Amino acid sequence: MMRASSDRRLTPWAADALALLTAGVYGYSAWTKWAYPDAFRRALSGYGVGGAAAGWAARLVPAAEFALAVALLLFLIWQAWAWLEAGLWLATAGFLGFTALMSWALAHGLGQGGCGCFASAEPLGPWDIVRDIAFAAAAAAGALLSRAARRAGAAG
Repeated sequence: MMRASSDRRLTPWAADALALLTAGVYGYSAWTKWAYPDAFRRALSGYGVGGAAAGWAARLVPAAEFALAVALLLFLIWQAWAWLEAGLWLATAGFLGFTALMSWALAHGLGQGGCGCFASAEPLGPWDIVRDIAFAAAAAAGALLSRAARRAGAAG
């Protein structure tokens, strides 16, 4: 009986921590793209994206990442569990999408300009894929805990 009560108190804190981590990753990724635009353009060219498409991606990707980071923080502050859950699922999809892109690039010998995530000049490698899978798992766990917190709030 005591365990269920303890679990209910822990769930929102764990969801909060994972949401903060996810927001931080997306926010930092956006910031590095804006602060070091040449590094991001180099990464894009390493994926075979150039010209006008690279220009659009250089504007839209960090803007979308920043918007998601801000939304996650706002949902967290407001304790809007359903919205936080949705935002974390969106973040999970983003991480998995980036993972798929990086996997494809590695399989085709691309990605020499880096992953494009944090202004790294290192060529794309397996570590980048492992890192993004871990970020996706953290965001998905946060989404599940957010759902549990919402249900516990409705029950309690």
